[in-house]
Amino acid sequence: MKIMEKKYIKVLFDVEMAKRISNGEVDGRIVTRNGRDARVICYDAHSDDNIIALIEDENGVEFPKSYTSDGIVFLTGESDCDLMLEIPEYMTFKDGDVIVFGHTEKSLAIGIFHRQQSYKAHECYVKLDWFGGLVYDADKLTYNNARFATEQEKQKLIKALQESKDVEAKECLKKIGIEEETKYQYKDGDLYMTPNGTIGIYSDKYECGCFMPFHIYMNSEGTLFRSDGKGGCGVISECKPITSATDRIRMVQALRKDENLISKACLKKYFGDEDWIKHIGFKQCVLVRGSEQDVWVPAEYGYYSEKLASHVVFNGMGWKHCIPYTIHTKHLMGTTDNWEETV
Repeated sequence: MKIMEKKYIKVLFDVEMAKRISNGEVDGRIVTRNGRDARVICYDAHSDDNIIALIEDENGVEFPKSYTSDGIVFLTGESDCDLMLEIPEYMTFKDGDVIVFGHTEKSLAIGIFHRQQSYKAHECYVKLDWFGGLVYDADKLTYNNARFATEQEKQKLIKALQESKDVEAKECLKKIGIEEETKYQYKDGDLYMTPNGTIGIYSDKYECGCFMPFHIYMNSEGTLFRSDGKGGCGVISECKPITSATDRIRMVQALRKDENLISKACLKKYFGDEDWIKHIGFKQCVLVRGSEQDVWVPAEYGYYSEKLASHVVFNGMGWKHCIPYTIHTKHLMGTTDNWEETV
């Protein structure tokens, strides 16, 4: 089994960290900017350059050099002799960093680092262990061989958190800057748009897997298509609810032009529009009835009486319900069916 190698990175000089490295409290090295070993022998010299260090040359011979408290030789600019620190990568982890750790390459875990006061406080908000399980507030971990996660490893953890139903999973996603979008809950009759500009009227009557169930949809050219209940229009995750008044009007206008009963039912049920009934012509063939319990009977249209709130047909009788007689409505004659219930 391959053991994970500890990775070191070079960071700017820090007096307190340098002292801890010199005392053996933490792992690391004091080096020059060009990578030579440096051994600090004094941190408090009575001078502007209060740090004295022994720098090793290419032959292993040490020579003394003085530095400011920032590890700088010359105030005028960078020098190869400036002091730096080489520390394990895990000591640079910030709260919320996605890291990978484990004893061997075959037993790696991916976690969200929890920065605490002490470098010895080993904890993650969550880890995805090598069995594929999520463990929250994971502690007593070994970060000595930890490293930053690759993008592929990070996405693996994100996917596991997004698929999890745990409350903690959503909080952990926020730690790495991922706010889950609130998914729009479509209701029957809601308008939605697909990425290619198709506008659909959402239906709650059907189940179409990952596709949007619909009553009617209109393509970008204005052509209407009605559902047979067997397939959806548009992938749910890619569709957006429509808020534009312009798109809504486009759909209404297309439905008004269409003589199909489903289009008219959608107009009334979802848009409160009965334009086709308001514009029935004189002596036009219609179907009428007095109440929803009565059957539809044929007649010739006369006019609409505001006083009677009725449609007056050619023989002088008034009827509360009236619809045009067309190839799309003729099947209603003699029945008590409600034309609006086609959707």
